[in-house]
Amino acid sequence: MEKLKIPFEIADILFRQLKHDLNREEEIRLQNWLEKDPSNSSLYHRIKEEGYIRKKLKRYEDYDKKTAWLNIIRQIDQPVSTRRMVLRKLIPYAAAILILAAIGGYLFFNHLLFDTKNQVVKTGIIVPGTQKAILTLGNGEKIALNNTMEEVVIPEQQVDIVDANNTLTYLEKEPEKKEKTIVYNTLETPRGGEYHVVLSDGTRIWLNAVSKLRYPTEFSGDVRYVEIEGEAYFEVAENRRKPFIVNTGKMEIVVLGTSFNVMAYCDEENIETTLIEGSVKVNIVNEVNSDLNAIEITPGQQAVFVKEQNILEQKKVNTEVFTAWMDGKFIIDHESLEGLMRRLGRWYDFETEYTDPEIRNYHFSGTIKRYDNISSILEMIALTTHISFEIKNNTVIATKKDK
Repeated sequence: MEKLKIPFEIADILFRQLKHDLNREEEIRLQNWLEKDPSNSSLYHRIKEEGYIRKKLKRYEDYDKKTAWLNIIRQIDQPVSTRRMVLRKLIPYAAAILILAAIGGYLFFNHLLFDTKNQVVKTGIIVPGTQKAILTLGNGEKIALNNTMEEVVIPEQQVDIVDANNTLTYLEKEPEKKEKTIVYNTLETPRGGEYHVVLSDGTRIWLNAVSKLRYPTEFSGDVRYVEIEGEAYFEVAENRRKPFIVNTGKMEIVVLGTSFNVMAYCDEENIETTLIEGSVKVNIVNEVNSDLNAIEITPGQQAVFVKEQNILEQKKVNTEVFTAWMDGKFIIDHESLEGLMRRLGRWYDFETEYTDPEIRNYHFSGTIKRYDNISSILEMIALTTHISFEIKNNTVIATKKDK
């Protein structure tokens, strides 16, 4: 019984800490609880980062008690005098009780999940990705970019590159009369990395993990041409005189000004272009009659290049599934465990081993927060299937459990 009380006692301390109302003894107790187990620290940070609790506190502060009273009184079949007396006493405490219950239940549920006797995930330390990338300049110099708020100006031929707030921005220097040479830069994100770049024409590109973008520091000629490996979201600055062309090695996307997502990982079976706004034309690279094999897609559609068959397909999709990573989520739509773990592995930087090949083809649907602790995500999967997970160093081992 004493063990079951712990989460709710800690919940009370956390609740009062949110209100900055802890005494010294309680601060020591909270610190001891955090240091007792790494999973406690993980849960603590998740609760502190979770906007739900603070929203409830704010909602209570803004609460219109008179309106609340009128809404509630209509639904309670008691004498008016009794209702008024009871509810006046309860309303000031109701929000606090609900918040305490939410935190306590949350801790209690996770307390059971992390209990070694009931454990479905043997934990290790694997953290979500962050804003980081490698920039390669025209002269071959490599510069490591990381999650810093300080502004840094990187001089490059004919442009200045400003790195600030996890964004590279290309700014032209004073134009010179002499003819400019084309200089290419490459922005590459590692496993567990993402970054944002604004090109010289104003086009914005967000790179997902394990992606590489090659582009000129300034656009010249009749087209704007970039190359991408991996995954990126594009918001192309409109210029009808200069089409924007994205080359994936197998697929070429031609646009004037639009928003779309490209997924072109070498370890995936397909290359996908998902259109959010505008219109694009997609064709197969190196085809003799590429225009005959081209397709045009409209918002809500996806062009899929099937590598094995060397063909283009067109279909209607829920675009949110393919752009959710931009909003800090993974949306899973009947995806195989193998495909899901491949996606998670790029972001959390881990490899996956399967002790039984059958479980690779288990399918899942749902939504995962991109910055959640990996253990929590694996727990969610494990509790809805007959799979257990073990984390060893940077490897997740998936095992089929006996029913």
